[in-house]
Amino acid sequence: MPLLTNPTLFAPSTHAAAAPGAVLSRAALREYAANGYVAIPDLCSAGDLAQIRTTLLEFFRRQVGRDEGNQFDMLGLDVDASAARQPQILKPSVFAPALLRTEYFDKLESAARQLLGPDAQFSFDHSILKPARSAVATPWHQDEANHNHKYLRYRQVSFWMALQDTPVEAGCMRYIPGSDRGPLLPHHWLDDDPRIHAIECRAENFDESLAVAVPAAAGSCIAHDGRTLHSALPNVSGAGRFAYIVAFTSPPVLARQARAFTLVSNDTANLRRRTRWLRHGGFLIYGMRRLRRPLRSSPRALWRKLRLIVRAAYLRVRAGRRAAPSTLSRERQNP
Repeated sequence: MPLLTNPTLFAPSTHAAAAPGAVLSRAALREYAANGYVAIPDLCSAGDLAQIRTTLLEFFRRQVGRDEGNQFDMLGLDVDASAARQPQILKPSVFAPALLRTEYFDKLESAARQLLGPDAQFSFDHSILKPARSAVATPWHQDEANHNHKYLRYRQVSFWMALQDTPVEAGCMRYIPGSDRGPLLPHHWLDDDPRIHAIECRAENFDESLAVAVPAAAGSCIAHDGRTLHSALPNVSGAGRFAYIVAFTSPPVLARQARAFTLVSNDTANLRRRTRWLRHGGFLIYGMRRLRRPLRSSPRALWRKLRLIVRAAYLRVRAGRRAAPSTLSRERQNP
């Protein structure tokens, strides 16, 4: 399968005067609306790609963020860093703020506003390493299943960028077209083990034969919706496969109905490392980072979010009061 090279999905600079600030062409927007994902070739310049790749490779080599719980094995028990099945760095921009000052990030921010609206804001970034000759696939999942609020829904778009050419044999991404228009499907901890960070949507919940593999050239990226089912193939090539992912969200809206499940684990190894780090003075570093972080949300978006959080809290309390009498009734029937 050829690497992603379709130039019609990217609005070339020659069209900048006709559509100031437009990163995604109309064709790209239509494809995203139809499939829940779109491939965008050559979005990252050679200079930005080299900077991002060098920074992240060095972070993996030095295990930056591991003591804080930000670097961990997403597919294993994360006990031994040298035996990690699929290392991940969560929020590498915390350790290298320059990642958010690149021309590439500016393009992503503009594209996110095209897809989510003018109030779209940066949410987080992360990087994933698939070691060479690894038989491990990234399980099928919807990013929205990682959200843990029962009454609020955040629209999310993630931009997955290949830091080297990523053909099928190197572990390219796979998507189920149109799955973003369906419901949030049931998810479980990988291998039903809450000590493992990854979640999975089992094949019994969807038709895996509809999957489309999307190879990507270095510097190209794939934007996908938070509800689009996706996974990644094993990397059976002779070189490590690196990816950099940046996610944006829109302001929350009240969900039409409460979520049927939330997946929250307090038993992961990286969470225990983070707790130790905070207790040994890390809370001071964390506080300073929060103070230095720029305010990326508009006052209007912040006010809207606050109102919805208060509304969601009210709904949670009301749901608890409704459940209490039925619980009491069962206790009386089964003393």
